[in-house]
Amino acid sequence: MERETLEMDVVFVGAGPANLSGAFHLARLIKNYNEAVAKGERPGEALGEIEIGVIEKGASVGAHILSGAVMDPRALRELMPDFVAQGAPLESTVNEDYFLYLTKNRAIRSPITPPPLSHDMKRAIGGAELVVVPRAGHLSSIEQAAAFNAALAQFLEHRV
Repeated sequence: MERETLEMDVVFVGAGPANLSGAFHLARLIKNYNEAVAKGERPGEALGEIEIGVIEKGASVGAHILSGAVMDPRALRELMPDFVAQGAPLESTVNEDYFLYLTKNRAIRSPITPPPLSHDMKRAIGGAELVVVPRAGHLSSIEQAAAFNAALAQFLEHRV
C-alpha cells in the first residue's frame, strides 16, 4: 500500500487555540530571523523555508470546540495586534461582571468579584449565545438534560 507523505520541519498536533497560536508565532519568528540575517542585522545563515504543519482530527479547524466563550484579548493582542481589524468574530464587549454564591434556592450577589473571575476588557466570541437553563448549576447537561439538549440542538440548527 502506498501512502502520501508530506515532509514537515515542525508539526503541531491539534488545531486548538494554543497550537494555532504557536504555529503562527513560530512562523513570524522564522520570518523575522530570516529578514534580520538578510539585512546583516543578525549573524549566521537564514533558516530558509521551514514547513510548519498543524494536524487536526476534526473535519475543520475548531470542529471540536463548542463554546460560548468569553476571552481576555491580551494574549491575542500580543500575538496579532490588529486582530479586530482583520475581522476577528467578536460579538460584544463585556461591560459588567459580578460573582454569585449559589445555594439550593438562591443566588446571592457578592460585594466583590475575585480578580481571577473578573471579565475586565474581555470580549464575547462571535456566534456565542447565552442560554440560562432553569434549575441547573454547573452541570446543566446532567441536571437538566432535556432542556440542555433542546438548547444545544437549537444552537446547532442555526450553525450547521
